[in-house]
Amino acid sequence: MNLLIHAGAALALYGVVRRALRLARPAPGWAERADGVALACAALWGVHPLTTGAVTYIWQRAESLMGLFYLLTLYAALRGWTDRQARWTVLAVVFGALGMASKEVMVTAPLMAAAFDWCLTSRRPRELLRQRWRLYAGLASTWCVLGGVMAMRRAFAPVKFYAWGGTSWGDYLATQAAVIAHYITLTFWPRGLCFDYNWPVADGFGAVWPQAAALTALAAVAAAGVARRRAWTLPLVWFFVILAPTSSIVPRPDPAFEHRMYLPLAGLLAAVVLGVTHLAARRERWRRARAAAIVAVAVLAVATARRNRVYGSEFTMWADVVAKAPHNLRAWNDLAVALSEEGAAEAAQRCYGEVLERVRPDTEAWLARPAEERGGALVKDSAPYHFYRAHVNLGLLLETQLSDPAAAAEQYRRALRVRPGDATVRAMLERARGAAEAATKGGKDGSG
Repeated sequence: MNLLIHAGAALALYGVVRRALRLARPAPGWAERADGVALACAALWGVHPLTTGAVTYIWQRAESLMGLFYLLTLYAALRGWTDRQARWTVLAVVFGALGMASKEVMVTAPLMAAAFDWCLTSRRPRELLRQRWRLYAGLASTWCVLGGVMAMRRAFAPVKFYAWGGTSWGDYLATQAAVIAHYITLTFWPRGLCFDYNWPVADGFGAVWPQAAALTALAAVAAAGVARRRAWTLPLVWFFVILAPTSSIVPRPDPAFEHRMYLPLAGLLAAVVLGVTHLAARRERWRRARAAAIVAVAVLAVATARRNRVYGSEFTMWADVVAKAPHNLRAWNDLAVALSEEGAAEAAQRCYGEVLERVRPDTEAWLARPAEERGGALVKDSAPYHFYRAHVNLGLLLETQLSDPAAAAEQYRRALRVRPGDATVRAMLERARGAAEAATKGGKDGSG
């Protein structure tokens, strides 16, 4: 299903680029080259390894599904502008509503449709509103769908999309300067892909000012291009606008995830293809341009095939993560779980040891304080949470696979120091104590 969704999205991207180039006002010749440029954009994006986070990882189907509806919304809008048929307006609104129900990033789709209309056509604002008001009113109404979905999610799981209180908006924005620069690097050199970065939050802009300055300049170019209705800036606008909900000022628990680049990646690749096409047209070197595109597609396809091997099992995935992000306590815990499920108990025990050794002294000092002084609930994915989780899981490992209930009981006791009110762990502690006492009594009886 994920592959079918991705294939459909690639076809929709082909249609969007092809229609946009045929509709564009600028230099002559682009309409004739629209098919080839669109094919290159769709092929490069379709096989790029950076999309594996949204395609191969099944849980991120929401990202790829949203991407499909996002592209179909724009395609239907473009068809409506050229064919002047009401059904395309209706389809654009329907696809927009389906995208809003898929994932929150779809919130930017009406804005991107307006940017395309503004940059690709020569009509004045009043004329655009007079001719397209039904389309834009319909697309704006789909925000109500998104609002309803978010309200339901907030009611059933009152945690997340709006904001996360663990980071200030300024520090999160500074962090995103380094994260987005990393995304751009992976676009052109997709090595070092990581499923779970656990990217550290920056302490202000001091450490990331070069990336922040470069991205600010690039965003200024995109903004100036839109203001002057320059169609060539649309790929840059695409990149920044679609990343904005997750990679700007609204803090998220995890600053970096590769699946967030699923749609923005298409904008960067389109910018490259358009640039190469422009140079090839000036120097009349079409064969070299085509050969370069074919080689790039082949290389990216091989890289994607290799990357997909990492998704073959939980062990290979988490082993890859800890090799690339050894500071990631969550990954060490999950690698230990994967090893224990495969029966490698001693290796799993060493991984839990890595978690406990990597807990910083200030966290250990905080945990040493009485629970009533620490106050508040244990924050998921915090260092104390991983400390607690490692002790609980290590206790289970010692109890069930290594047959050492006494050592397991000690791990449960340490976990209860972090979360004293956990009734489940307390019951596990009593069970381990009983097993240890029975083993001790049995050993005495046997020796007697």
